[in-house]
Amino acid sequence: MAKQGTSKKHSLRNDLYSEFDLDEFLDDQANDGTTNNQLSEEEFKEERSDLIKNSLLVVAVITTIFLWIFDWSPNNAYDYFFEGETPVFVFEEGTQNIIPEPPQIPAFESIVEANQSLSAIDYLVQLRDKGLLEEGKLSTFDANQLYSSGVPVSYLESLDEASFLDDFSFVDISEFYESRVPIEYLQSLDQAGYLEELSFVDITEFYENNVPIQYLNSLDEIGILNDLSFVEITEFYENGVTIDYLSALQQNGYIEDLSFVEITEFYENGVTIEFLNTLKSNGLLEELNFVDIVDLYNAEGN
Repeated sequence: MAKQGTSKKHSLRNDLYSEFDLDEFLDDQANDGTTNNQLSEEEFKEERSDLIKNSLLVVAVITTIFLWIFDWSPNNAYDYFFEGETPVFVFEEGTQNIIPEPPQIPAFESIVEANQSLSAIDYLVQLRDKGLLEEGKLSTFDANQLYSSGVPVSYLESLDEASFLDDFSFVDISEFYESRVPIEYLQSLDQAGYLEELSFVDITEFYENNVPIQYLNSLDEIGILNDLSFVEITEFYENGVTIDYLSALQQNGYIEDLSFVEITEFYENGVTIEFLNTLKSNGLLEELNFVDIVDLYNAEGN
C-alpha cells in the first residue's frame, strides 16, 4: 500500500494578498497622476506663452504699419480721427502731399432747398397762384410727382421764366433738380442748339462731369457729336483725349470701328494714327486687340 502523501492547500486569495502591496500601489497611482498633471500644466503654460507671443507680434506689426501711415506721429493719427483736420503725409524729406478735398458740385443761383414744411395742398395752391398749374405747363399729376420728388416751387418758376417748363416731363425736371442742374446750364445748352437733341440723362451726366459746352461744340465741328453717346463723350473729356486726335481718327475712318476704351487707351499710350494705318495696311488691325496694339507700338521703340 502506497504511502499517502500529505497534500497542502494553497489559497489563491491569500497568495495575491501576500504579494500585493496596496499602499505601494496607491502611492504609484498618486505619483503618476501628479506627473501627468504637471505635464498638462507645463504644456498649457507653453501654449499660452506662444499665444501671447504671437498676439504681441501681431499688435506690434499693426502698430508699426499704423504709425508708418501717419509719418510715425501719434499726433497725426489723433488729429485724423478726432480733430477732423486734413492729414499731411511726408513721403520724402522736404516734400509734403496733402490729400485734396473731393470736388464740390458747382453752386448756382437758381437752386433753392425744398420747403419740407409745405403740405401737398399748399404746394398745389402755390403752383396754381403762380399760373403753373394749367394746360401746357403742369398737370395735377405732374405736380404731385414733383412734390414727392422734393422739387421746390421756385425751381419750377425759374424753369417757366426760361420757357423750359413745357419742354420737359416731370421725370426730366425731377432728375435735373436732384442732380442740381442750374437753369443757366440749360440755357447754355439751348443757346448752343443741343437742348432738344439731348436726353435728361445726357444733360445730367455732362453737368455732373463738368463737360463744357465748348467741348461739345468742338465735337460737333468735326462731325462726330451725333455719333457718340454721353458715356463716350464723358470718357474722352475726363481722360483728356484731344479734339485733334479724335478728328484724325474720324478722317481715317476709325471712330465707328473703335470703342471709346480702345481710343482712350491708344491716346494715353501715344499710339499714332500712322501706326494704326500701318497695321491696317498689313492686315493686322482687325487681328489684334487694343492691348496687343499698345504692346506692339511700345516694342517698336516708340
